[in-house]
Amino acid sequence: MYYKIYPDVLFLANLLMDYTVLSVCSRLCKINTTYARLAAAAFLGAEWSVFMVVCTSGGIAVLFCTYLGLPVAMLYVSGCKGRPGEWVYRYAVFMGVSVLIGGLMGQLKERGGSAFAAMVTVVLFAQLAVPLIRYLTGYVKRKNLLYRVMIELDGRSVEMMGLYDTGNSLTDPYNGESVCIVEKKAVDELVQSKSEDKGLRLIPYMSLGNEHGLMKLITVDNISIEYNDRHICHRRQELALYEGSLSKRGEYSMILNASSLTRK
Repeated sequence: MYYKIYPDVLFLANLLMDYTVLSVCSRLCKINTTYARLAAAAFLGAEWSVFMVVCTSGGIAVLFCTYLGLPVAMLYVSGCKGRPGEWVYRYAVFMGVSVLIGGLMGQLKERGGSAFAAMVTVVLFAQLAVPLIRYLTGYVKRKNLLYRVMIELDGRSVEMMGLYDTGNSLTDPYNGESVCIVEKKAVDELVQSKSEDKGLRLIPYMSLGNEHGLMKLITVDNISIEYNDRHICHRRQELALYEGSLSKRGEYSMILNASSLTRK
């Protein structure tokens, strides 16, 4: 039995599929890349596919290049950098995505669909699935870092959810104490009677897009964090009052300091 192979069709099909695999992989692994780099890497993979089918008859060297050398080269061209461990992880993601997309396309073709329709379906599915996967993994990660916090001041208290953020190393420049960030509206009932001469002052901070920000700073009597079936209490905790919303979805109203769960 003989099969008629059209190199141009084979090249274009592999170019599209390789680009899709690289695009998904770069987004899942957060590889800093460009459309031109992805296209160049996909071109390399498509050229090899045509060469392997038309010009070679297999062998160990071809298998080695196909399943190890080529993926590494494509990742490198697409902009992949990092330590050996990061390369291993990204290679595993690349191969996993390749198998998943290839298997999905094969199933669609077996169910009677055309190769073109199967390819378009797979490409659209891959592009829509990545944002969903990243949202779900990000949501799970955030959920695991959320803790219930009680803030007490002058005999009154409020409860809210706080996000433990290891990147929040904000400290009071006057005394070196760690500072947590809280939405002002979440503690309005506690601080509305706090007079200026009783402790409200300003603290400078830096954030993305705002290099010279100022927030009001207040010292509360105590905060209590529910952590692993126990409470971590911090007396005389300093809080920076943020005027806006810390969470777009309202999941939390406070950002704990990096030291909030370690010091007692």
